[in-house]
Amino acid sequence: MKDGTELEEPMPQYLSAVDETCAALDDLIEYWVAEGEAHSLVVLHGVAMYARDTSLAASQLLLAGRTLAAGALTRTVIEHSVLAQWVKEAPETRGHLFLRQSEVERHRWLDVVLAADFEIPGSEQNESGPKPKTVTREFDTVKNLFGDSENGRQLYLTYRNLSRFVHPSGSNLARYMSREKHGARLSPQLQSEQDAEAVAFYLASALMMCALPYLDVLGDAVDQASFLRATALNAGLLTQLD
Repeated sequence: MKDGTELEEPMPQYLSAVDETCAALDDLIEYWVAEGEAHSLVVLHGVAMYARDTSLAASQLLLAGRTLAAGALTRTVIEHSVLAQWVKEAPETRGHLFLRQSEVERHRWLDVVLAADFEIPGSEQNESGPKPKTVTREFDTVKNLFGDSENGRQLYLTYRNLSRFVHPSGSNLARYMSREKHGARLSPQLQSEQDAEAVAFYLASALMMCALPYLDVLGDAVDQASFLRATALNAGLLTQLD
């Protein structure tokens, strides 16, 4: 470990599960969908692949003892996992709803650009106007996507806890120093003990929750999905919110 204190190694099976999930997604082949069709496939595909890339980076950070940065990336994977879980419950409608919400957020961003007196690209100059409304209550706040189940509530608390690592704060900056009499020692390594095992657990669980809904809807990835569910069971990982 590179941290200034002795940190507990992440449970090997958690990071092994991350590697196996990433490998299963890597083995998928490209395919084509018609424009305006298969909205849920588009969403679940993007969520799974983004989670794969982010999880690989977070896993390497954990192995290097960079638990603070790994926690920030894990928070991102968790946010994508609850979206995947939400879409899978009604894939025929919810994928399209999410894409519509993405347009709402894009219009809101254009309003921010205009308010800052920045130039809007020519292709989007005619797209500003009255602020569109959120398409469904789940997008009023990210908390709504976590639901009311025990797993959902626990995952939301973890998400909020890891959110502390994303934004600048005095407590985060203080993790790179140790208090001493009449001052502090500033170190290039983390000085506050981090729970690397917990980060690895939630990283592996969230990645599973991103990958499995996608593999399930593909239809021809039954073996990969079954293998990952067995992997998750052996490691004691979460695979769904309810």
